[in-house]
Amino acid sequence: MRRPAGQVRASGSSSVPSAAPNPTPAAPAGFGALRPAGPELALPPGFRYASFGRAGAPMSDGLPTPIVHDGQALFDGGHGTAVLLRNHEIDPDLPGVQHRALGPREAYDRAAPAGVTWSRYGPGRGTDLAAGRLRESRLVLNGTLENCNGSPTPGGTWLSCEETTDGTAAGYERPHGYVFEVPVNARGPVSPLPLQAMGRFEPSAPPCTRRPASSTSPRTTAIPATGSTASCRPAPGSWRPAADARRAR
Repeated sequence: MRRPAGQVRASGSSSVPSAAPNPTPAAPAGFGALRPAGPELALPPGFRYASFGRAGAPMSDGLPTPIVHDGQALFDGGHGTAVLLRNHEIDPDLPGVQHRALGPREAYDRAAPAGVTWSRYGPGRGTDLAAGRLRESRLVLNGTLENCNGSPTPGGTWLSCEETTDGTAAGYERPHGYVFEVPVNARGPVSPLPLQAMGRFEPSAPPCTRRPASSTSPRTTAIPATGSTASCRPAPGSWRPAADARRAR
């Protein structure tokens, strides 16, 4: 007969408890149980959130905030503010999206509906940005396609990656699959020059690191670019353009 856990059979007919103590209940993992923190999210105790930059909300330049928020980076905007440069991974396969750039100015491709937005947020109380608010927002990269991930650079710019190699055969004006650079101080659509020295493929995430100068070589920026995990063309690669690689665009 199977005996209850924690008991052993003695030589007689009675049962006695084992010497091992009962295990102590494990403490909750993580930050604690989730609880409602607002209409959108449930968060652990002590956490809160603020919503801003909703899709469709008017931006400071009069354009609607684009849909499909994706890769982004936060920069020091000075005077207690923060600047957010954010990708919008839009392609015409999404419902309601057309072959048309987000804005009328500086479009790399007038048939490509994605890009990057710039937002200034804060100031809050001290360094508490959550106590601040969205101050202004603008479109700063226009006419690109499926801007997925990217990377901030040591020079205070955002590298935005197109996660597609579609081109004229797919109904666009120009080939896609490039990395574009957006400075943190952009006040409107920048001149959309692809970093052709980094190649044309489906770049996903190029983390940037500064390589120290040596006695034989100038200071350069190393950019190991990785391909999309959803595609096998091409395999991940690595490009290390010199600091003046912009001349090759």
